[in-house]
Amino acid sequence: MIKKRGCCMHDFVALDVETANQNRYTICSIGMVRFKYGEILDSYYQLINPDESFSLANIHVHGIQEHEVISSPRFYDITKQIEDFIGGRPVVAHNATFDMGALKDNFNRYGLEIPAIKYACSYQLARAVRKNFYNYKLSTIANYYGIPLTHHDALSDAKAAGLIVSKFVHENRFSNLDQLVRFAGYPNYGVLGGSGFRKGRTR
Repeated sequence: MIKKRGCCMHDFVALDVETANQNRYTICSIGMVRFKYGEILDSYYQLINPDESFSLANIHVHGIQEHEVISSPRFYDITKQIEDFIGGRPVVAHNATFDMGALKDNFNRYGLEIPAIKYACSYQLARAVRKNFYNYKLSTIANYYGIPLTHHDALSDAKAAGLIVSKFVHENRFSNLDQLVRFAGYPNYGVLGGSGFRKGRTR
């Protein structure tokens, strides 16, 4: 069952997760940053014990070691914290298919009710509103705007994604994220556990 929440389009939460191995349900860290009118209001970071082995490939990407999360909470221990921090606001993530898929897989893994979190993808928004980037990697766009980034640190990635989206809103003289999403050709947000973030889809 999907649990519905309200949202306010003037503020949003940027989110990023890292995983212990190739399985999306092995989230080992999560970072979230709350924005309002382009300003950072609050942030949240947590290491998570995924109860699975870490692959060397993933350790090489994010640098988190298995021994660092042994005493960390499991995903099911912090779901209320995650939902409370988001608080019904829309979420943005770079390559949101992965991050939101990882969240959904974790809710399903533990048999938890999936909150109907609305989300947009900063990668897809960038492709729609800016045509001058030679690629649309988070690091490329962050560098263009002079945004500091420690890539694959979940909190740093989330902050960068949120600042990038805020730049797009400001550059196009929009008053909120909802206007940017529609300008980019997306009639609706994606919904965790429901419809994806796709052009031309209506509900």
